[in-house]
Amino acid sequence: MLRDAGHFCQWLQAYEVDSETIRTIYATLVSVFPIVETWQTLTGDLCFVASKQPVTYDVAALRERMAQEPFRSALARAMRVSSLEGLLGHYVANEIIADALAHSPGVQINTDDRNILEYAFARTVGRSKNFETHHVLKAARDSGAERPLTMGEGIDWNLVELGRASMYANEALAPPVPANLPEEWKERIMMQVAFSQRNHAKVVELWFAHEREPADWIERSIVALSLAYTGDERAVAFSEPLKAGFPGEAEAVLGILRWQQDRLEEATQALEAAFAAWRQDPWALSGLPAQLVELAVTIGREDADKARPLAARLHRAVCDPFAVNVANESRCVARAALAAAMAEPERQGAVLQAVESWEPHVVWKRGFLEARAEAYRVANDSRSALAARDLEKFLANDALPSARATAANDSHRSGVPMVPTEPAPGKPTAGRPLEPVSRVVQQNPPAPNDTGKP
Repeated sequence: MLRDAGHFCQWLQAYEVDSETIRTIYATLVSVFPIVETWQTLTGDLCFVASKQPVTYDVAALRERMAQEPFRSALARAMRVSSLEGLLGHYVANEIIADALAHSPGVQINTDDRNILEYAFARTVGRSKNFETHHVLKAARDSGAERPLTMGEGIDWNLVELGRASMYANEALAPPVPANLPEEWKERIMMQVAFSQRNHAKVVELWFAHEREPADWIERSIVALSLAYTGDERAVAFSEPLKAGFPGEAEAVLGILRWQQDRLEEATQALEAAFAAWRQDPWALSGLPAQLVELAVTIGREDADKARPLAARLHRAVCDPFAVNVANESRCVARAALAAAMAEPERQGAVLQAVESWEPHVVWKRGFLEARAEAYRVANDSRSALAARDLEKFLANDALPSARATAANDSHRSGVPMVPTEPAPGKPTAGRPLEPVSRVVQQNPPAPNDTGKP
């Protein structure tokens, strides 16, 4: 039984749901609890904190508690939060918004006897949504309800807004930029927007326009990565603090930097260390492991040594899954691509092992299916006929060339595109792009000197 001073917390997915269902949830909670505050765990998730008594936020006590373990490490690793302001960046709306939505015209209450929500969620599965979490935040801003009513003094609300933006950046999304922020703080959020667009030169420009220290782990990570992508040696010192809490990320920064500087042996060492860290630690910046396995393929193909030792090393480095299967499809596709970049006699066996690791649920993309069919044919494998039929079936149902190109370039899912792309010569000032994987397996590996560099 919940005591009068207790709190009831309810997580809610904010995707594949409509606004009417959200109002029903608010109305149901408010029918029992007069105080319902809204938080976000991620940009696509909500968390309702309901109570019978007003919540009191003691700023000093909260700062003290957050500085203690296990809260300090848990908040840093799971939410990239290092301050109370960063935590409040996940606050969406106080009880004023909950009460307003709960009393909207025509809103219904969910009960055991009339379980509206069960059917409402079933109706919106897989459908495009007409609700997003920022709708609630906008309503809160418009009503002046985006802050707790009982928050004590001593909060830097500009830093809270930066924390809200960092939540988007942590998921590789472009954050909204509040109109009422001072210009310097707007610039910091615009820096996160630039990072989401992979405009690393702009990130570096905006960051070094002022003397300042990173406000949170997100800022440190995106500036360090942008320095690395632009080939700036300052990335090493900037990423140094990441080593304690995010060792994989620190090694990723170093690997990207050394690749930009054409120091492929050192880049390979750093990527090996990053992959080893991520096999133990799942807390990586969103999208970074997928980007790094793509970089591993690029380095493997740039290896000028006929024996292709870097391709072989990186292939071994991506063979085992990362913790909680982070970026698993990207890793597996990269494994096959790196196997294809290896030298014989190891190449054929490595390719075969890479494609058969997907059985029986294979990647349903042209490049992979072609690779699979060819690998089994060359090996005279009993699955050769099945692989050939699967490829034939795919091609028969993939009639539109434009659709084929779009699907093959769908790198947001696999992380490793499969359509041939000519490598751009030289290094742009914003850092050279990763060279996409043209096919998961090639009949012949690129010539040792064919690195695409002038």
